[in-house]
Amino acid sequence: VAMSDPMVESIRRSPTAFYEVFRSKECILPMIAGFLSGALASLLHYYDSTRGHHFLLQLVPDDVVFNVFVVFGSLVAGFRTAHALSRYTDAASYLHKLNAC
Repeated sequence: VAMSDPMVESIRRSPTAFYEVFRSKECILPMIAGFLSGALASLLHYYDSTRGHHFLLQLVPDDVVFNVFVVFGSLVAGFRTAHALSRYTDAASYLHKLNAC
């Protein structure tokens, strides 16, 4: 017997719970923030390239600065994610040990 995903099973049992996640504040606020940042980036790109003002070239001095920033940000995000995952799995194992008693 193949094991199914618990998330899929919970959606099959209660489809409204799946849609409640998308209507929650924890989901809507990041989507709004992502949409607004994308709209702002599009507006800046339009103003810079199409209108011919070219002010972004003055703000970013060199490609190396951007590359170092991206590498540093990726490393920080990776290590934070790994640390959070290890803490989560430790907490889950402690809960399983607690339920075993």
